[in-house]
Amino acid sequence: MTAPDLEWHRGQCEHNRRIYERLHAAWPDDAHDWKANALSYSALRRVNYHFATKTGRAPDTHFEGNLRVRREMPRARGAYMGLYTMSTRARYHDGSRTKDPYRGHALGPLELQERLLPFP
Repeated sequence: MTAPDLEWHRGQCEHNRRIYERLHAAWPDDAHDWKANALSYSALRRVNYHFATKTGRAPDTHFEGNLRVRREMPRARGAYMGLYTMSTRARYHDGSRTKDPYRGHALGPLELQERLLPFP
C-alpha cells in the first residue's frame, strides 16, 4: 500500500474522531447513534492503517476486518469489537438517537485502541 493510501486511512481515523468531538460538544444529550458510528469508524480506519502498514493491504469489508482483528490483534480485539457492536446496536437496534445506552462509555474503547495502536 502506498504512503498516500496509508495517510488516507490515518486522515479518516482522525476526521471521524473530530466528528465525534463536534457532535458531543454540540449535542451532549442527543445524536448518540451518530457518535457511536463516528467512534466505530475511527477505530476501523485505525486498524486498517495498521493492517496496511503490516501487510500492505487493508481489509476490503467489515467481515474481513473483524475476522483479521480477532485473529491478528488480540490486544486491540476487545476495544475494536466493542465499538463495532455499539455502533451496530445504536444504528439498528437500540433506537439510540436520544439516549446513550452506553452511559458515556463509548469513548473509552477508542482511547484504549489509540494507546494500543498508536500512529508513528
